[in-house]
Amino acid sequence: MKSLHSTTAAITGLIAAAFAAGHAAARPQGGYWVQVDNSTNLAGTDTGFENSWLTFDLYVDLEPGDIVFAADFGIAGPNTGITTDGAFYVAPASASDSVADNVGFASLVSDLEYSSAVTINGGDVVFAQAMDWNPAGVTGAWFVNPGQIGAGGPEGAEDMWVARVTVSADATFLGGFGFVAYRVDDEDHFPAGVYEIPNAIPTPGAVSLLAIAGIGAMRRKR
Repeated sequence: MKSLHSTTAAITGLIAAAFAAGHAAARPQGGYWVQVDNSTNLAGTDTGFENSWLTFDLYVDLEPGDIVFAADFGIAGPNTGITTDGAFYVAPASASDSVADNVGFASLVSDLEYSSAVTINGGDVVFAQAMDWNPAGVTGAWFVNPGQIGAGGPEGAEDMWVARVTVSADATFLGGFGFVAYRVDDEDHFPAGVYEIPNAIPTPGAVSLLAIAGIGAMRRKR
């Protein structure tokens, strides 16, 4: 029986090879965030969590029909990864547990509901490395077998939910680059691509502009 270390190394090698072979055919159109209301837990009780932490779901904007079987932060190639100038929140029970780093698992436990975690379309993944939720650069990879077509996101029917990330409320930046690998036909080859992850947290100036725009729109309606 192979050790977890050797299995992880083999899978990491596979995704790295996929990256090298398919980088020129990058298909994702980009990533985008959707802020999550973290004021109550699964039991419907007030958590007070929102006073200290911000929670976002990360989606990848895909081409219709793309089949994803792997995703990662910072494993497959250079210049990929996700960073923040705040701190990541990971529930203590899942801090070193690769299974609990999975949204499908966390969604069953109120204490883990807003923990930073990975997913494919909000469900369980076949394998997830124990993620290193380090503000300087998150690393780790997660896989699904067989591949899945995007289940739909706020901006498109083909989009795929790949992570939930919670950062401290004092953060002003959360973003970077991610990686996904595809199976697009029955042949054993894996075109892959890097997508940009924009900053999830509006700058104070951007918030002010949005507020001014809103006031202007209200005045025009009168």
